[in-house]
Amino acid sequence: MNKLQSLLAFDVFYKEELSLDMSGLSLTEAETDVLLLLDQHESLIARKIESYLKVDRGYLSRILNRLGQEKLIDRIQDKKDKRIYHIKLTKNGKTKLVEIERELLKYMEEKYTHINDDTLERISTKLEQVMDIYNGNQVEDSDLDNAVTEIEDNTIYVREGTTGDAGFVLTTHSDYYQNVHDFNDSFVSRLLEEISEFNKGRFNSDLFILMSGEKRIGSIIIVVDSYNNAQLGWFIVKDEFDTKENKGMLLKHALNYCEENDVKHIFTTLLIESPELESLLVEHNFALTSEQFSKKWKETGSTIKRYETNLKA
Repeated sequence: MNKLQSLLAFDVFYKEELSLDMSGLSLTEAETDVLLLLDQHESLIARKIESYLKVDRGYLSRILNRLGQEKLIDRIQDKKDKRIYHIKLTKNGKTKLVEIERELLKYMEEKYTHINDDTLERISTKLEQVMDIYNGNQVEDSDLDNAVTEIEDNTIYVREGTTGDAGFVLTTHSDYYQNVHDFNDSFVSRLLEEISEFNKGRFNSDLFILMSGEKRIGSIIIVVDSYNNAQLGWFIVKDEFDTKENKGMLLKHALNYCEENDVKHIFTTLLIESPELESLLVEHNFALTSEQFSKKWKETGSTIKRYETNLKA
C-alpha cells in the first residue's frame, strides 16, 4: 500500500472509529452531523445540506423528518419560492447538541478508563500533531515518535464487527493483496466501494473480527441475499497470526452464524492460490465448483476459485 493509500486508510479508520464512538448516543451520527452543520449557519436549504454532507436526498429527507418531529429543527417556507424551505436549528436543537457533547465525553471517559493520565496526555499531544499535519502546519519528524504503551494480551477470540472496523479491513487487504501479490489499484477501488456499501447498510451483512487481546488480526464478512444464500468475503488473517487454526476459528464462527440464521447455501471466492485455506474449506464440506484464470486484479493474472457448500436443514 503506497503512502497516499495509507493516509486514505487512516481517514477511513478515523471516521469509522468516530461512528463507533457515536453509536450509543441518542441521535445517529448523520443526525448529529446535520445539527452541527446547522449550528454553523443561520439557515440552509436541503440541497445545501445534501451537498455539504454528501448524502442522498431520500436519506436526508428521513433525517430531517425525524429531527423535525423531535422539534430540533424548523422548516421555514421561502417567501418568494414556495417550493423552497429554509432549515434552521431550534432552541431545542442547540440544547440537544450540548447534551450530545456531554454524552460523547462521558462515553470517551469510560472507553479510556484503562489508560492512565500520563499516557492520555501523550496520546493527546500526538493527536494534536496529527491535526496540525492535516491542517498544513509544519511538524518535526522527531515529534512523531511512538509514545503510547500498548497493553499486552494474547487471547484469541472473535467479536462482532462494526463500521469502525472498515479502516482495518481496507489496510489489511491492501497490504496483503497489493504488497504481497501485486494486485492493481482497481482492486483497492473495488474494495473501497464494498466498504462504502457496508458502512451505509445497503446490503444484508454481518462482519466479524478476529482479535488478539485488543489487537485486530483478521476479518470475515457474511452477505446474505434475499434467497438466503450467503457469500463469505473479506476473509483474511494478518501476518504472524495467519495460521490454519486462526482461519479455522473465523470460518467456524461464520458457519455457525449461517446455521443460526437459516442460511442454506454458502459460497466464497479465492482470488489467489491458498492451499491451506482450500484445505480448510474442504474440511468444512466446501467443494470447488469453478476456477478461472483472470487478469482483472493482477497484470500477470491469477486463478480465481469458487468454493460452495450446502448446510443441512
